[in-house]
Amino acid sequence: MNQKGLNFDEGKLIAECVEAAESTVPASQRLRHIHAVFSDNVDINEQLTLNVTRNKDAKDIASRTVTAKQEGMSIAYCNLLFKEATACFEDPPGMIILTLRSIQLNRLIEIHFHCQHIV
Repeated sequence: MNQKGLNFDEGKLIAECVEAAESTVPASQRLRHIHAVFSDNVDINEQLTLNVTRNKDAKDIASRTVTAKQEGMSIAYCNLLFKEATACFEDPPGMIILTLRSIQLNRLIEIHFHCQHIV
């Protein structure tokens, strides 16, 4: 619960940040690392604005910072690192199944935020 007494799921907010950042990198690059920091003052009934900052764009790697804001105030920062799939970074079959299952589950979960992506 946050300070305003509403249920808040950090996972849904991270998913929105990942989606916003993924839309700015080539499809061949996969998410490899994420670090997120949250505020306690989040209102699920307010519009969420996501600002994506391109930190680095290279041949096989990209770095993004996503700032989530409500009412002009920052409520979360996510730093994300994307990398091309290589022999040592390929996902094992179990991870691929887990990823597909996560995607299917996310489609079943209603996300309460009204999002606006700004790149």
